[in-house]
Amino acid sequence: MVDSNAESASFCNTAESVWEKMLSVYEQSSGQRLDRLMENFFRSEKELEDASHIAKLQGDFSELNDKLRRVAKTTLPDLLLMSRIMSTLPSEYFECLGVGGTHRGEISQ
Repeated sequence: MVDSNAESASFCNTAESVWEKMLSVYEQSSGQRLDRLMENFFRSEKELEDASHIAKLQGDFSELNDKLRRVAKTTLPDLLLMSRIMSTLPSEYFECLGVGGTHRGEISQ
């Protein structure tokens, strides 16, 4: 296995997920590969600890942008990654924030 493929497979937890990763690398045209990368990024659900989940999303986003750069000469903005991460975090990350990012009970000046 090539080093870059080994690194990609390191995010996989099961033999099935390693197999799917290898299929995505070796058995698809550029358009199919791009579609699969987008689907992985936008449909990914939180199954891991927060830090591992965020690292997986960052890896998927980086892989997607690398492919977009090669195929379409463009990339997605980092704001999209930030939004995707925020949309998958549990609500307790946001409960203490009020208007303007202050803690409840604090008065912003």
